[in-house]
Amino acid sequence: DFASIANGGYVISTLTSATYRPTPALSSISSFVELLRFMGIVSRGQSPDVALQAGAELHECWPFPGSEGFIGIQLEYGIYVESAAVDHVSMDFALNRSSSPRHMRLWGIIADDAPGRHLVTQSADYTLSTTQLTFRGSQQVSDIILLADFEYAANIRQSLQTFSVLEPIQSLNMTFSQVVVEILSNWGSLESTCLYNVRIHGRRQ
Repeated sequence: DFASIANGGYVISTLTSATYRPTPALSSISSFVELLRFMGIVSRGQSPDVALQAGAELHECWPFPGSEGFIGIQLEYGIYVESAAVDHVSMDFALNRSSSPRHMRLWGIIADDAPGRHLVTQSADYTLSTTQLTFRGSQQVSDIILLADFEYAANIRQSLQTFSVLEPIQSLNMTFSQVVVEILSNWGSLESTCLYNVRIHGRRQ
């Protein structure tokens, strides 16, 4: 897992959504929020760093507002990305899974000196074309390419799920040291989405 903090990965704050932090004003509301936390509907405002640490304990997740968000990840060095894995707390412990991420995408930021860069910027294949994304604070990244597009299944017992990089990307033999995980929807929560753990697998150049 090259995204793991233990392996040198860290969160790129400018490419990461704000953390959701509920702030109830009344004690009765506070008690209600604690009940929702116990049920797995609302989680504590953990730092996004928690999403880069192995393990998925109840409430130990990174929540962000609404159903759409990003987490930017700096890897210790460039790797050939082969897959992404997403983990969520087990169905046996979370009574409500509406805050689980659903539709997700993995993006790779293309370095100026990346081998094969010209193959992407000059490609007529839409699956290899670069795009521009706007992040928190109007931060824009232009040379970014879609590596994987997938759906996390919240209604099965296999909580750790792995998703392969798109085949055209694999054939490029291009390395990435910065990636972005985009969450486009969750499983029903209007309040927040909770990301427990994301992993990036591949091999060193």
